[in-house]
Amino acid sequence: MKPNVKKLAIFLIVLLAAMGAVYALFTWPDWRRGAVYRAVTNLPRPDLQKKEVEEERQEAKIFYPTADGKYLYPENRLLKKVREPEAMVRVLVEELLKGPGDSGYTTIPRDVKLMNSYLDGKGSIYLDFSPELKQKHISGTWAEALTVYSIVNTIAANINDVEKVFFLIDGSLAKTLGGHLALD
Repeated sequence: MKPNVKKLAIFLIVLLAAMGAVYALFTWPDWRRGAVYRAVTNLPRPDLQKKEVEEERQEAKIFYPTADGKYLYPENRLLKKVREPEAMVRVLVEELLKGPGDSGYTTIPRDVKLMNSYLDGKGSIYLDFSPELKQKHISGTWAEALTVYSIVNTIAANINDVEKVFFLIDGSLAKTLGGHLALD
């Protein structure tokens, strides 16, 4: 080989190695976050693995915010099978309040209670929450959106034929939770 060709070959090899190192440097945090997420979400949960012979179970998707609070992700839960939609809503909201199995957080303040829920037979469901949902809610547009969508997504993913979800606070139709997102 000629000296110039050798230098060019060495230069190309070094350039490719440098590009690979830069690529690895910038993708490592995303790859690691994905690996940690997969590792955490794939861990067996002892409380979900207990099998009770006398109780029928069903799988449900409960939506929680990601650790960075940017998106919602579904967490699968094995729940007692409930046939009545209104009773299932109560079970789903209780699961939302428990929070995710990993180190994430729930979007609903801990003191909130679902007072009542009912379907109108036309595809709408009404969720009547205690006043704490509005009083103790974290302020901010994004926090409000995460709360609303975690509830709506959880209900829609697990209860058939729901087209609309209405929020009531202490028996009255809520226009907003924190003043940022219109609920009507």
